[in-house]
Amino acid sequence: MRILGMSVPELLFTVPFLVAIGIAVFAVVMIVRLVKAAERTAAATEALANEVCRQGKMPGNGNQ
Repeated sequence: MRILGMSVPELLFTVPFLVAIGIAVFAVVMIVRLVKAAERTAAATEALANEVCRQGKMPGNGNQ
């Protein structure tokens, strides 16, 4: 019996590699999304810190 032009043992041998490739692609996509989220968080934190500095409300100068 042939499926996709391969016999059953060949197909069973190929499946783990296809699963591994899928997991690797998923991991890369998730890492890219995590890096983008970290960049957005850093930019927001920097903007907030700049605004706090501009208003002169830095911790340690009596504004706690």
